Amino acid sequence: TSDSTKEVQNAVQSTDINKLKQKTKKNDAYASQEKAEPRVLFASDSFEMRCVDRLSVALKQQLPNAKVPATPAERNRWASEIERMKRLDGRSETEIEEALQFATSDSFWRTTIRSTAKLREKCETLLLQNRKRVSKSESSNGRNRFHNFEQHDYDYDDMMWQSVTANMAEGGKTI
Repeated sequence: TSDSTKEVQNAVQSTDINKLKQKTKKNDAYASQEKAEPRVLFASDSFEMRCVDRLSVALKQQLPNAKVPATPAERNRWASEIERMKRLDGRSETEIEEALQFATSDSFWRTTIRSTAKLREKCETLLLQNRKRVSKSESSNGRNRFHNFEQHDYDYDDMMWQSVTANMAEGGKTI
């Protein structure tokens, strides 16, 4: 009986080991897929690469030794994020350009958006804040509550001159 028990135990152990090996192979394959280079290669004049270039230039202007993609593979990974914004997130090129322009010009977002992955993550917020800013500036038309007074065409110097000459004509003292 002990021989048959040992055989069953060995069979169970070998089955468990085989399952573990298969699971490990699947995990390794998935991990290597994650680390693999993107399959799509972007042309240097593509919209995606132009966005990468624009963000890279803006980052370098802020900080000359900023971490930006240096190799074609790194640039391609950044471009993949722009492509995902279009394909998966449903963003138009116009929306992406608007978000990128705001991200590189706004004092807060310039320090926050440091990669295309972060641009993708914050795209909706960037669009909403930019549109709020634009609508606010259009509605105020460059004026604030202190400029909403009725304008008059008075010549203050002329009014003072007339007051002084009238006062002198009456024999009063000059100012």
